[in-house]
Amino acid sequence: MAVLGLNLSGYRNGVSQLHRGVSRRLWESAWPNLPHDLIPIDAITNGVHLPTWVSHEMGELFDRYVGPAWRDDPASANWAAVYDIPDEELWRVHERQRQQLVLRARQQYTEDMLRRGLPANEPGGPPVLDPEVLTIGFARRFAGYKRATLLFRDLERLARILDDFERPVQVLFAGKAHPRDDGAKALIREVVQVSRSPEFRGRLVLLERYDVELGRLLVAGSDAWLNTPLRPLEASGTSGMKACANGVLHLSVLDGWWWEAYRPGTGWAIGRNRVDDDPEAQDAFDAESLYGLLEGEVAPLFYERDSQGIPREWVRRMKETIVTYAAQFSTSRMVSDYARRAYGPAATAWHELRAENLGRARELAAWLERVRAGWDAVKVYAVEDDGSELRPADAPVTVRVQLYPGPLQPEDLRVDIVYGQTDARRELHIEAEAPLAFAGQQEDRLCRYEGSFRPGSGGRVGFAVRVMPQHPHLPGVICTGLAHWA
Repeated sequence: MAVLGLNLSGYRNGVSQLHRGVSRRLWESAWPNLPHDLIPIDAITNGVHLPTWVSHEMGELFDRYVGPAWRDDPASANWAAVYDIPDEELWRVHERQRQQLVLRARQQYTEDMLRRGLPANEPGGPPVLDPEVLTIGFARRFAGYKRATLLFRDLERLARILDDFERPVQVLFAGKAHPRDDGAKALIREVVQVSRSPEFRGRLVLLERYDVELGRLLVAGSDAWLNTPLRPLEASGTSGMKACANGVLHLSVLDGWWWEAYRPGTGWAIGRNRVDDDPEAQDAFDAESLYGLLEGEVAPLFYERDSQGIPREWVRRMKETIVTYAAQFSTSRMVSDYARRAYGPAATAWHELRAENLGRARELAAWLERVRAGWDAVKVYAVEDDGSELRPADAPVTVRVQLYPGPLQPEDLRVDIVYGQTDARRELHIEAEAPLAFAGQQEDRLCRYEGSFRPGSGGRVGFAVRVMPQHPHLPGVICTGLAHWA
């Protein structure tokens, strides 16, 4: 069914830039004549509905400074005005949101413990959660690849981080598992077991009955949002987008949307921008990176206060996070992308093919049948260029091609140059393409095409010639699956 859908679709997309690359590798067999970089799977990154997920108090703050446009048309809103919000005002709003979250978490934790016949607090022990402590949120569907328990890889070190006298940390977990996913259920049990250990009581809590209301409190009241998927298995992820819209700093593996979104000076990137062949090695490296960030950057930045008790650099990052991500990762931008790049062209093509009582559709079907029958007879006879091994990076390279069209006509064919950097193995990494113009047909029916391209960068540059069918009513030249290369 997936292959059927891919072949019958005029447009295909992943839900993030990284997901596009993964999808192209997964489905490259569906387009055996195309290199990886030209497989027709695009990317439209997911977004979140800002009025739903921005808290009431933060929304009122946006109304006053950004203007009401942020609700219905985020792209047109004056997000730069967030920088004009006084640090004190933004921080007070965020602190109230954290207090609301802790109050709800305490109440729910107490109810859950009493329902099980367990004491909600140890006699003489610390209270469950603290509204003044650095709060990290982790709330999403529990699944193995999301690695909810990566934080538990070194429990002794985690206990030192959470119980630090000067810079304490508390972690709130929430989420559900699919009823048939026994592995995910085991992860939830592990979180519960760790949370009940004496060294973590009151500092690490799993909140049950996860729903939209609790999700809103978590993405607004947390100080940092934790995301630890095993790369590259997170297609997009949206919980971090919801948190960022509230000024919550993102602390995530470079996977899904965060791979394309991360900017130094906003949140933090866990691990490195690569995939290890051994998941165990990747777990070890990512856990070490996470602990190091919590100890060396996240907690120190949160507790670095001025004489007014304001963490100025943390607040600066909150503002930078809102300005950078709120509009870009909203459903408004996402739906606009789908309309402009997918549904609009599809509707236009449909109306064109329906014209003249579906006459154009019949014409296109007959043309495609004729092209498929004669495609194997199309041959590239010669490719010449005026390039040299040493030349200025911006100097144009002229390419001339001779090909035999078989039973087809020159107007049935499109000839392009695809070019880019080549690696040490002389493999071409396609960066751009340029069309070749039809330059005439000889008596032996050989067709000549000419054109040029500018590499635009230094280093080792290569090109290839691609021949494909073309027709004015074809939704995309790649959709036929036919190509010759030279």
